[in-house]
Amino acid sequence: METTVYTAVNTFFINATLILVFWNSPNFKKKAALVSITLNVLLKLICVSGLLFPVHNVRFLEIIFSLISLFIYSFCINFSIPQLLLFYFLVLDYVIIVRGIVSYVSVRSELFSPQSWGSILLSIILYMVSVPVILHFTKRTIKRFQNVKVPSFWRMMWMIPAINTMIVLVFTNVFQSPDTIGTRFILARILLTIVSLVLCILLLQAMENVVQQTVLREQLKYTEHISELQKAQYIQLQERIEEMRRFRHDMRQHINLIQSYLSSGNTKALKEYMDTYKITLPSPPQKHYCKHPTLDTLLGYYGEKYASSGIDFETNINLPETLPFPDPDLCVIFGNLLENALESCSAQKDPKIRIAAGLSGVHTLFLIVDNTAPVPPKAADASFFSSKHEGLGIGTQSVKYLAEHYNGKADFQWENGFFHASVFLNPLEH
Repeated sequence: METTVYTAVNTFFINATLILVFWNSPNFKKKAALVSITLNVLLKLICVSGLLFPVHNVRFLEIIFSLISLFIYSFCINFSIPQLLLFYFLVLDYVIIVRGIVSYVSVRSELFSPQSWGSILLSIILYMVSVPVILHFTKRTIKRFQNVKVPSFWRMMWMIPAINTMIVLVFTNVFQSPDTIGTRFILARILLTIVSLVLCILLLQAMENVVQQTVLREQLKYTEHISELQKAQYIQLQERIEEMRRFRHDMRQHINLIQSYLSSGNTKALKEYMDTYKITLPSPPQKHYCKHPTLDTLLGYYGEKYASSGIDFETNINLPETLPFPDPDLCVIFGNLLENALESCSAQKDPKIRIAAGLSGVHTLFLIVDNTAPVPPKAADASFFSSKHEGLGIGTQSVKYLAEHYNGKADFQWENGFFHASVFLNPLEH
C-alpha cells in the first residue's frame, strides 16, 4: 500500500506540473489534460498495487507510465517534439531530485524506511515547498521557448536534460541497494541537474539574443529604407511645389492665348495647343493609403512595385496618424509581409495581392496580407522555409517574434492557392 501511494504521489506531481505551468496558456487543452492525467494516475495505482497482474519490477512499470505522461504532454501543449522533450526531461529531473532527497533522508536518518508513509509525507512537503519556485522559473522560461523558433537549435537542446537523466539514473546507485545511498548520491543528482539547467538557460539566452539581433537588423534595414523613401518623397514634393509655382505663373498666358483662339474662331489651332498643353501638365500626386506617415510611405513604395510588376492588388487600410507601436517594429512587420507577397507573386500568371489593416476595438492592430500562391511553401514546425536560402525565413521569424512581444499573434497559412498572413498586435501598456 505504501509503495503504491508513494509511486502515485510522484506520478501526480510529474503531471500536475503540466497543468500548473500551462493552465492559462491560450492553446492548452484543460479538460483533456485533467481527464487524461486523472486516468493515468488511477491506472498506475491499480497496476502498482497488483490488482491487474503481479508486479515484479516496479521500476520498469514507472518507465512505462513515464512514457504515457510524455504522450499526455504532447497531446495537451502546442510544442514541437524537441521542445516537448526538453520540458519533459527538465520536469523529470526535478522529480528525480525530490525522490533522491527522500531516499537519502530515509536511509541516513533511519526515521522511516524508503517508500513508507514517512517518505510519502516528506515527498509531499518537498513538492509543496519547491513547486512555487519551479513554477516561477518555468513560466518565464516558457516565454523564451516561444520566442526562439529555430528547429535545428531545439533538435540539439533537448539532449542536455535527457543525457543528465540517463547519467543520474545509471550512475547514482539508483539500481543498487538503498544501503549504498550516501552523500555523493544526492550531491551528484543535484549538481548534475543544476549543471544541465544552467547550460540550458545559457544556450537559450544566447539563441534568444541571436533572434533579437536578427530583429534589430530587420528594424535597421527598414528604418534606413523608410528614411530613403521619405527623403525621395521630400525632393519630389519640393519639385511639385516649384512646378505649381511655374504653373500658376504661366496660367495667365495660357488663358490669354485660349481666349485669342476662341475670339478668332481658330478651333483647329486651339485643339492642337490643348493637346500639347496636356502633355506638360504635372503628373498626378502619389496615392496615399493611410494617415500614418511612415506606413503610408512604405505602402506607397510597395504599391508602385506591385503596379510595375503587373500585380493586381487591392487595399483596405484604415490606420490613424499615430499608433501605440514604434515605427521600426511596424516597418519590420509590414515590410516583411509586403516583401514576401511581392516575391511570391513575381513569377506568377495573374498574380493578386489583397492588403487589409486597421484597428480592432481600441488598441488591437491587425494586418492581413493575402497573395496568390499556386504551390504551398515548405513548412516545418508551423514555420515556413525561405525561398531564398536554406532554412526558415528570417523575416517570418521576426514577424512572429514581434507579434508575441506585443501580446499578439502571427499566423501563416496556405489554402486553395492563396497564402494568408495575418498579424495581431496589442500595446504592452494600455
